[in-house]
Amino acid sequence: MIRPSRVALPAVLIGAALAPAQGTKVVPPAYALKPGSSLDVEPFGVDQIRHATWIDVSNLTGLPASKQISEVRYRREENRLDKVFSTYEPMHRDPATGTLNWRIRMANSTTSYTNLVPQYENRANGVAAWTTVFAAALDLNTNTPTIPYPTNPANPAPFSITFPFNVQPFTHNGTNLVVEHYAYASRNRTHIYYIDAVESQPNNGGTVDLITPSSLGCPQDANRVHGTAPNPGAGNVDLHLFGAPNSVPVVCYFGASSTLWNGVPLPLSLAFMGLTGCNVYTDLTFPVAAQTNAFGVASLSIPVPANSAYINASLYSQWGVADQRVNPNLGFAMSDGVKITLGSTVGQETIAMSVISGQAGAASGTVGFLQLNRGPVMELVHN
Repeated sequence: MIRPSRVALPAVLIGAALAPAQGTKVVPPAYALKPGSSLDVEPFGVDQIRHATWIDVSNLTGLPASKQISEVRYRREENRLDKVFSTYEPMHRDPATGTLNWRIRMANSTTSYTNLVPQYENRANGVAAWTTVFAAALDLNTNTPTIPYPTNPANPAPFSITFPFNVQPFTHNGTNLVVEHYAYASRNRTHIYYIDAVESQPNNGGTVDLITPSSLGCPQDANRVHGTAPNPGAGNVDLHLFGAPNSVPVVCYFGASSTLWNGVPLPLSLAFMGLTGCNVYTDLTFPVAAQTNAFGVASLSIPVPANSAYINASLYSQWGVADQRVNPNLGFAMSDGVKITLGSTVGQETIAMSVISGQAGAASGTVGFLQLNRGPVMELVHN
């Protein structure tokens, strides 16, 4: 009879026995078993080439200090395939794009997600040091797989968009957490991939969608608009123009119709003016002046009062841009036309996350635009 104490276990079994148990943590945890309240192209969309998600420690309950995070995963958007925005290009990868040089960095942060400045490296955001955890020539077909449309959109997709860390794991110290994606050396212009996301509103919150799949700006692939809309009393309507010329004046117009403008049918082609490919998609009734920054981005934020009269209210928006790329002699162009629809109830839930995003070929830029109370749904793999 062989005593158990004298049995020589194979080395592979010893290694398995000593290896720390692997676990996962979904952020935000409330969406582990249900789809998020929104969708996003960040960090996988056209020109969305630098994107940092700031996660409040309240979303990390069950992930104690000293845990080593070894992988981050995302899932494809499942819940809004009926929306105009998501049916425009719900899943698109241009094979000609090839591979992109991709980097992921992580950091612990001591600053609240509600008190950020839109600069990745600013010490005011409470980051003492960044850790590079993933760096590779990214095969988009592998890392962003094509998934069949869901049979039941009420069920979330699997976390199949995976980034196993190939540089080193990251040690969480028990404070807030930051995850930054950074595509560089090649512009990510033709890659659009909608992932599951959350924003500061319940599932019946508002939307900002293209008016129609073809209500696109000019010149082609430029002067794009992204935005979010809350329930009344749940925050701001946030609109972001990107892909515009740097440091130029712009005007964000609001209107009540997408079919008529002073008796003129819409959309109205501006080809007769020499602006081929440009269209007016709404009645340009109420203008708000702004200016793009050094990266061709302009933002506008409008608070929505907690008034039940605004429930399900909608309006339209389009930006006019000082832009010589269509016709240098005229010097202006038009953005995408979008429909803004507020949510169907008063109030919000708190999404303890925020993002800083950069676009338009500025992967090495230090400034993006800040969106509070939103972010992608993600799964962290830890030991």
